[in-house]
Amino acid sequence: DEDAADVHLPLLLWWAVESKADADRELVLEMLEDKSLWQRPIVQKHLLSRLMRRYALAGARKDLLTCAKLLSLSPDKASTTQLMQGFEEAFKGRSLSGLPAELSEALAKAGGGSITLNVRQGNADAIQQALKMITDGKTPTAKRVELIQVFGEVDLPQSLSTLLSVVEQSKDESLQMAALTALQRYSNEG
Repeated sequence: DEDAADVHLPLLLWWAVESKADADRELVLEMLEDKSLWQRPIVQKHLLSRLMRRYALAGARKDLLTCAKLLSLSPDKASTTQLMQGFEEAFKGRSLSGLPAELSEALAKAGGGSITLNVRQGNADAIQQALKMITDGKTPTAKRVELIQVFGEVDLPQSLSTLLSVVEQSKDESLQMAALTALQRYSNEG
């Protein structure tokens, strides 16, 4: 635990675990069955999100099922939050369509993730909520930009009218630029 704040050792530890992540996947998962390991600062701060991100980025069915297994092994909310952070980082800019049912169920049990993750999954309620947040001046600008960017990363034509209204009506240049960038994904659909 005393090495959790070290500049180099946590990364060296991550490299050791990552080198076994594919070839010895079952051993890595078996190691994580020890719930006390999850409470170690070095595991919380440096390993959980990286491990989830590593499997999610690989993207093969076995890797995505491993993501589901990690979520099922998580002993507490803090650990689940770290795993979800890694998962969301891995899928930034990518659609979540075609996830194995086991992973979709594990994500739902874990709380479903952020609104951006739910938009990436194509959740109709999340899409509508995100579109409302984009047009709501009370939503912080940074959050609005983030949501606009998601609509530029996944194919959701129902966002066109909202994105166009931001370009036409917003006085905030960062919102206009994000909307213009997002609109590049779509070709004369509206």
